[in-house]
Amino acid sequence: SRRGLPTDVFSFAALLTALCKSHTPPQPQEVDQIQDQMAKMGVQPDAHVFTLLLRAYSLSHSSGRVQALAANMHHKGLPRTLQVVNAHIDALGRCGEWEEAEVIWKEASSAPAWSPGGSLVGRQLAPDRATFCARVHALCRGGQGAGAGALLEDMQAAGYSLDIQLVTSLCLCHARQEDWQGLVKAQALMHTHGLKPDQPYYVGLITELTKGNHWNHVEELVLRLKESNLEIDSNSFSLLLNALGAERMTNWF
Repeated sequence: SRRGLPTDVFSFAALLTALCKSHTPPQPQEVDQIQDQMAKMGVQPDAHVFTLLLRAYSLSHSSGRVQALAANMHHKGLPRTLQVVNAHIDALGRCGEWEEAEVIWKEASSAPAWSPGGSLVGRQLAPDRATFCARVHALCRGGQGAGAGALLEDMQAAGYSLDIQLVTSLCLCHARQEDWQGLVKAQALMHTHGLKPDQPYYVGLITELTKGNHWNHVEELVLRLKESNLEIDSNSFSLLLNALGAERMTNWF
């Protein structure tokens, strides 16, 4: 192989990890090329690499490629471990395919479970924290605030705590649907669980509310953001500028 190119599964995993963490979402053609290169070199992807491939495709919202890759995983006999199932659900959720994500979990949770090492455990898969998070985010992206809220209750009943990312996702879902009662209820979760609003919460909610011209709510959020003394990075500044416009941005900040 040419010097500098990945030659083993670990090198490809490192390449895909870097690609997924890039500020610019990978193009599906880039991920296709990586898969082709692996095939040419005879490198067999393991479960970890498959999950990275799923994530890479999902970042460009390539639902067709996500499903094709999942089918290929099944064809190659890759055990349907919880890690793989979680990655599949997460990828579908990022592509906006919340219904298909729920189908995947229903199928996986009713079938015999596999250990991470690839051996048959002989019991059904039980959801872990990553499962709940992937499903909640998928439902929120799909505008299913009621379902996501109910799932958060199941998550807590299973012994897992909520975090600001989950609550933010639910708040943004309700804001997009203009479900104000649901939004107030979701915001109350932050107080109940001692969660502190962060920059993505403020910027995301401000952006969503400007789309519906709910300027009174937006102005209140801007005030809270300023009072929080959170540092606004360049990306968030650009999002706020696009949402608020130059005049409001100048007057409010």
